[in-house]
Amino acid sequence: MALQYNKLYQSLKKVSGEWHAGHFEWYFYWDFLKFYENGIVISCNNNKDDLNDINDWFNVENEKAFFNKGTYLIKGNSIEINISVAVGSIKYYGEISNNYLIVSTINESVGYKNIDFFELTV
Repeated sequence: MALQYNKLYQSLKKVSGEWHAGHFEWYFYWDFLKFYENGIVISCNNNKDDLNDINDWFNVENEKAFFNKGTYLIKGNSIEINISVAVGSIKYYGEISNNYLIVSTINESVGYKNIDFFELTV
């Protein structure tokens, strides 16, 4: 199946934690991607689980929303994504499979590498 445009792709739930005021605090969130036919992709993360609400404000036309912006390139079932962020850029390399994206995620500026799984939602 081909990449779907102007639709929300959601990562698996992510967890992170930090020591704060004498105790450890856990944070849960999801990463989101949305692709446009002109080669633009936007990304954000959010801890809300109302996908319709996120889909309403998370779009390239919304000048008041905070999200990162980049480009993507598709060759067959392979996809390469490059998104500018505050510290460098995040690069995704992977495959489009049915309603899913399976990608390696790399931010060389901070030494971050991961495997991510995104599912087409709304």
